[in-house]
Amino acid sequence: MTHPDHRPHRDVEGTELCDLCGTLVDESEAYLSVVADSSATATDRGGGLMDGERLLTACCWDHLETLVYAYEQRIFDIEELWAAIFVEAHRRLGLTATTDQILRATGLTPHQLDRARDWHTHHRLLPHRNLDDGAAS
Repeated sequence: MTHPDHRPHRDVEGTELCDLCGTLVDESEAYLSVVADSSATATDRGGGLMDGERLLTACCWDHLETLVYAYEQRIFDIEELWAAIFVEAHRRLGLTATTDQILRATGLTPHQLDRARDWHTHHRLLPHRNLDDGAAS
């Protein structure tokens, strides 16, 4: 587990939802952990300082352990992170943003931006599977 000594966080006022069960929990009693997640960007919460990291909130230690374990099993895909950063920049800058504007806004290299676009295009265009028969729809 990432942080074996987590204790309830007691510094913040307000409420949060448990990321596992959805129970409303007072922030002063929430269990928190930061995990690696290549789909997470934090441009709205700190200028990208937490890109690739997700803050988990849980109502109890058992739920936090379950959440952390699930994220530890997930593969960290750097191209997915670049794609998430690219998409977030496009959302902020608009569809008419130039490549140079996107490069400046994201901090990605031209090679990383190309890989991000390829990852996004490939995964966005994958057919959805019908869960009843396994066929693509």
